[in-house]
Amino acid sequence: MWYLEVFILKVAQGGGGDLEVRGGTWSISINAAFGGGFNLEFGRVWENKGGSKWYFSVGPSIGIDGSIGILSKKIYSSDFSVNAYDGYNSSIHFALGPLDALIGGDNYKSTWKTKFGRNYGENGFGLSIGFPIGAVWNMGKTWVFGKDN
Repeated sequence: MWYLEVFILKVAQGGGGDLEVRGGTWSISINAAFGGGFNLEFGRVWENKGGSKWYFSVGPSIGIDGSIGILSKKIYSSDFSVNAYDGYNSSIHFALGPLDALIGGDNYKSTWKTKFGRNYGENGFGLSIGFPIGAVWNMGKTWVFGKDN
């Protein structure tokens, strides 16, 4: 399980070696997995420099969860921009009743292979309705779009 230790350390370091929040997201999230399944997320990503854009993410999930809800995430990086949110990412979501928590980040390469935190790490919390308890490993491809605000 060395990869889990590396992941936790990398996210604790913010994916870039510091613990400063450099951006964030809010979104509507759907998880549907019973062994295997899928995840969808639609929301807004922003950076501390003032930029913000819409994003959509979809991908496979491994675990057990069936929920729809809202998420708020903090993004940790040494130099995050909204365009860096475009690409492949992975996260681990936990749900207990209506409360959700997650930890994740982008992948090292543009693939589904998980090595969290090449450019950023993220964590967050949310509220959802669905299964009373759940845990999933989500992978996704994210598209950032819209005019930079």
